[in-house]
Amino acid sequence: LEAKLNAGDDIFVAPVGTESEFTFPIEDIINVYKTRGGKQAVVNSLSMQIPVDSLVSGINPPPYVLLILKKDREDFFANNKLPDNKTSFYAEYSTSTGSYNFSGLRSYFSEMLERTEIKPEDYTFQLIPVQVSFEELVNSGYYSSTTQYTESEVQPYALSPVLGQLHFDKTKIKLIFSRLQANQ
Repeated sequence: LEAKLNAGDDIFVAPVGTESEFTFPIEDIINVYKTRGGKQAVVNSLSMQIPVDSLVSGINPPPYVLLILKKDREDFFANNKLPDNKTSFYAEYSTSTGSYNFSGLRSYFSEMLERTEIKPEDYTFQLIPVQVSFEELVNSGYYSSTTQYTESEVQPYALSPVLGQLHFDKTKIKLIFSRLQANQ
């Protein structure tokens, strides 16, 4: 592992606390949106799928990861915050795709789109292995009841050894927007 880290591979390990840092290409995405969408476009969604491999047999990637702006990391854990889908997001590891899929990046994109200046601190993120706890909310009605789960706590992962090698070179970012076109 040390050789891979020294070679610059993107690896995260828990509970020892090796995390991964990367630059989200927000300026490139905004340029594509402005070029192709024009002034009459509406953002529907922005998602990112990051592939990850297990490096050691029997040690899996973490069940959840937190994607957070590097500048907000310490405050997030010190104040027991939950992901806000603007500066912090979480994703569950998918065994079927071998990746983490962050599907709720729209609010972050919208906020960056409105800024006149975007600084490196606005797009430098960390991926951190975390444990996400959920609270069960039951809504009972006369004919039926529904159960929803909401995040109640996000903490650095410390339950058992986890390990993953991230492949940012194979990451897929998908921006979906609608644009009004007038037929003449």
